Amino acid sequence: MAPSLVFQASIRINAPAARVWAVLTTPTLTKRFMFGGEAISDWKVGSPLVWRLGGNEKILKGTIVGIEPCKRLSYTIIDPEAPYPIIPENYTTVTYELAEKDGETVVSVSDGDFSTVADGKIRYERTVWGWGIALQKLKEVAEEPEK
Repeated sequence: MAPSLVFQASIRINAPAARVWAVLTTPTLTKRFMFGGEAISDWKVGSPLVWRLGGNEKILKGTIVGIEPCKRLSYTIIDPEAPYPIIPENYTTVTYELAEKDGETVVSVSDGDFSTVADGKIRYERTVWGWGIALQKLKEVAEEPEK
């Protein structure tokens, strides 16, 4: 069995968990940190999650698998235009965990396991690159003064 390929990282954000949560779940804000992707969902376990990129040009799909507002969000994700089969075995799971202390929030994210999906190594490498950018943008957006 191949070793697991799960992306994991944490970032400290100078904002309360409620603000970080808003950035993670509000389409106009997700768009600002996740490569222009608007996260569309009713944010209930079992509900679909659609990431609309560039208007309607490209869409990523998944399902909410766990949610505890301001603390934890977990969802599956796949690119329906990918060159591999769009089957449950090829979805990965993204999980955000938020821990607030003294007005700051540590956001821990995991994404994977890429060792069990089609094109896993390539997808993992893209994910590592993407999360490096997205987490910094998440921090920037969450730390902006609210309007």
